[in-house]
Amino acid sequence: CVACPANFYCTGNRTLPNPCGAGTSTNALTSRTASSACALCANGYTSTEGESCVQCAAGTISSADRTTCTMCPDGQYTTTNTACSTCAAGTATTDHVTCLPCTSGYACPTQNSVTEVACTPGYYSSIGSPLGCVECVAGDACPATAADWTSGSSYNSLYTCPLGTYSLAGSRVCTACPARFYCPDRTYDSRTPCPLGSYSAASASVCTTCPAGSYCDNTTDSPIACPPSTFSATGATNCTTCPAGFACPSATSIIACVAGQYSLDGEQTCTSCPAGYYCPSATAAVPCAPGTASPGGLGTCAACATGYYANISGLTTCGQCPAEYYCPDAVASPIPCDVGYTSALGAQTCTLCAAGTYWNRGCFPCPAGRFCPDPQSPSMECPGGTLSTLGSTGCSLCPAAMYCPNGTSVAIPCVIGTYSLGGLASCTACPADYACTVDGTLTMCDLTNGYYSPIGDASCHLCPAGQVCLSAAGGNVTKTCDPGTYRLSGSITCLACPPGYMCPYSQFGPMRCPKGTYAGVAEVACTSCPAGTACLNRTQPIAVSYTHLRAHETPEHLVCRLLLEKKKKKTIVKKTTMLTQKRRTNRRAKYLI
Repeated sequence: CVACPANFYCTGNRTLPNPCGAGTSTNALTSRTASSACALCANGYTSTEGESCVQCAAGTISSADRTTCTMCPDGQYTTTNTACSTCAAGTATTDHVTCLPCTSGYACPTQNSVTEVACTPGYYSSIGSPLGCVECVAGDACPATAADWTSGSSYNSLYTCPLGTYSLAGSRVCTACPARFYCPDRTYDSRTPCPLGSYSAASASVCTTCPAGSYCDNTTDSPIACPPSTFSATGATNCTTCPAGFACPSATSIIACVAGQYSLDGEQTCTSCPAGYYCPSATAAVPCAPGTASPGGLGTCAACATGYYANISGLTTCGQCPAEYYCPDAVASPIPCDVGYTSALGAQTCTLCAAGTYWNRGCFPCPAGRFCPDPQSPSMECPGGTLSTLGSTGCSLCPAAMYCPNGTSVAIPCVIGTYSLGGLASCTACPADYACTVDGTLTMCDLTNGYYSPIGDASCHLCPAGQVCLSAAGGNVTKTCDPGTYRLSGSITCLACPPGYMCPYSQFGPMRCPKGTYAGVAEVACTSCPAGTACLNRTQPIAVSYTHLRAHETPEHLVCRLLLEKKKKKTIVKKTTMLTQKRRTNRRAKYLI
């Protein structure tokens, strides 16, 4: 025997199993001997003939006979497959399993509707709102779709207006508060003008106090910067010009000028009190009064020290009283010293010039070569024959052997050949026949011994041979001896050449006439004895006669001897002449040397 299968029942041992009818199934615990073994499927399940019960698909419920599963109607859902329930207001279902809330900004007209309807502008709905689309309240905005939200967000429902905006009931968007206004309440048109001294840009819920350095006069939506040389505190409706005595380096600061500075209205900086001025109140610079001065940057002017002056107002420094002036009063100009008086720098009085000085806009030492007996008078030149040193009150006599022209400060020695006994403006030429020493002493030449000196010669000279030296009365000259005369050194006169001698040169002594010649007194040359004569003593010719025959000498011998002597005489004369010329040449050379 085979066991009766599930979902079948068996009525006898010899019959085939009978299937359970649709909507039923057997229970494993029950016997399957009769049709009563087939039980109705549980609610939410169905079966076909001879099959087990199967749960209905999601969103469906089983029929009463459990033979079919039926989808829940629109707007209804089931989670047990046993019965359909209606979705709550504000929700809807599309799978009949769950009810989903309506999307914000949309309404679900009925629970059975699966189509959402967008709220119109000015209305809103929250997710699953059972009320559907509701008019937007004041202070909120209700765009219908995302495109209506200007910021591009995904809001599709009510949102609260941000600060600085407002809305009325049923508004689609929030209205921004305009510039120069503020909107303290979102729920109504609360636009309020900003008070003076404050400002606002668009969408402001409060007004901002105007910052320092700017002003706010309700004509702009931002602060207006103060121009240079003005300033303002916070909340200002206008800018204030920087007052005198203050500096406004920026529109936010005002600084009082310190001592020694000043400023006028509308200045950005304090100015240091200029030189020659003082600033007692920091609002103006005042010129220093006469007798005072200021280098600048001071609150007061300093009085001039003793010996200084400021004769006009507005001076930067007091001037020191110049030399040769005096300044008894600091407010007056320097007064020049009187003639003969002097002063140093910074003097209050003048003093009399010292002795030995002269005045020329000041006392100066009397120059050398001049004398100054009175300092109140000009210097005077020392006359010739006198001299003076620096700072002299008088002139001294020029010393001996020196001379002093007009205005001499140092005596000048006399040149050689001149002399001075002192007190002369020029040296005197040494007189004839005198020697002049360097100390000015005169010494007469030894005229008796043939000495002389010409005018202006410093020493005596021996009269040269062959010349005569005349006395000073004769003109102080030398004269060459006449022909036929001679003078040797040391002689004062020219001597006539003696007989038998010749004097061809006055500076040499007489020369003996050679044999066969003769010479008388003062002869330059010897003369040959004429024929028929003989010159035995060479002073004159003597006629020759036979009485002149020597012993044992015949006349023929005499003639022959005379001829030989004549020839010999010529030779001697010739030799004598040559010797004389040679001696003359040698002596001339020696003399020249």
